Amino acid sequence: MVLSKVRNNNKIEEIITEQTKDLNLNPDEICDILEKDEYRILIVLDGLDEFDMNINTDIRNIITNNLLSHVDVLVTSRPEVITKEFQHNFHLVAEMQGYTRQSRSEVCRKFLKTKDKVTDFLR
Repeated sequence: MVLSKVRNNNKIEEIITEQTKDLNLNPDEICDILEKDEYRILIVLDGLDEFDMNINTDIRNIITNNLLSHVDVLVTSRPEVITKEFQHNFHLVAEMQGYTRQSRSEVCRKFLKTKDKVTDFLR
């Protein structure tokens, strides 16, 4: 999930539905997938440093392991922004150095199928 696009206190399934429109899944279908423990799920929360935690309790609860505790979560953020409140919730912290906008763009082109998706992702 691109956290900078989350504007209100929507439920997690609504946020995922909005940000993955090309999958054609409705919030109820997303909720069914998220609640089943039979899938290995990775939720990527991109841009925690650009996100106001007060506007969405579901995001806060995912990070603190109070919601969807069976899923894996990958959070991206500038390191100085991770507060003491969340530090104990991360099992692994890695710092990427020298990752420029150009190299980010190259990685996106490898994994995203269309130029529109790359452009949208890099915004």
